[in-house]
Amino acid sequence: TGVSKVYDATVGVASASFVLSTLETNDVVGARSLRSYSNKNAGTGLGYTLRNILLTGADASNYFLTSGSTYNGTNGVITPAPVTASASKAYDGTTSLAGSVTLAGMLRGDTLNYTGATSNDSHVALVNKHISALTLTNGTGLASNYAPPAFNYSAANNNVSITASTLTPVLSNTGVTKTYDGTINAPNGFAPTWVYGGLVSGDTAASVTYGGAVYDNPNSGTASKVTVSGILLTAIT
Repeated sequence: TGVSKVYDATVGVASASFVLSTLETNDVVGARSLRSYSNKNAGTGLGYTLRNILLTGADASNYFLTSGSTYNGTNGVITPAPVTASASKAYDGTTSLAGSVTLAGMLRGDTLNYTGATSNDSHVALVNKHISALTLTNGTGLASNYAPPAFNYSAANNNVSITASTLTPVLSNTGVTKTYDGTINAPNGFAPTWVYGGLVSGDTAASVTYGGAVYDNPNSGTASKVTVSGILLTAIT
C-alpha cells in the first residue's frame, strides 16, 4: 500500500508499506523489496512491481511469505511535479504574456511549452503582478507530468514584471519666429505641440510638461530649430 510519489522522471517507487498478517503478538517483523512502476509518467491506477521481497526484523526467521517474493499492484499513483513560472515584458497595453513566460523546474532535460498565458494586470505600477492563466503543453516532456504554479503572486514561483514602454515626443510646431533680441530664448508665448511615437494600442494621447525652450543660435537667419528641454510625462489617456 502507499505506492505514490511526485513525478521525478524515473520508474523508481519512492516507498511502499507492507501489511503482514498472522504475526504473533509482540513479534518484530517487517519487509523490504526492490520496487518499480511500469512507466515513469504521472497518473493513477498505475502498475508497479515489488520484487525480491524479504522479511526483516528480529523475528523474521520465524516466518515465510505465502504470497512469494514478488507482488504486482495496480493502484500506484504518480502526481504531477510543480513548475515555476515568471514573465517579463515591456508595457503593451494588454495582459497577454505570449512569448514572455519562462518555465522552470522541469526534470532530466524535459522542456515544456505553454499557451493562453495572461497577467492579472497590464500596467507597470501595480505591484505583485502574477500569471493569472496558463496552459502547459508538450515540449520534449509531457505536459501531463507537470502542474502549473498556483495562479496567485509568489516572488519565487509566479511573478510578472512589466517595464515602461518608450514614448517619443516630437515637436510638431511650424513657423516658430521672433524678432531678433540677442538671445536664444523661444518667442514669448511659445507653446510646444507634440506628436507622440510609441503609444500602444488602447492609449491615444499623452500630456507632458517642459522646463525650457531655446533656439540653437541667437542670430537672425542662422537659427534653424527650437529645442525643448526638461520634458516630463504627466498623463496618458
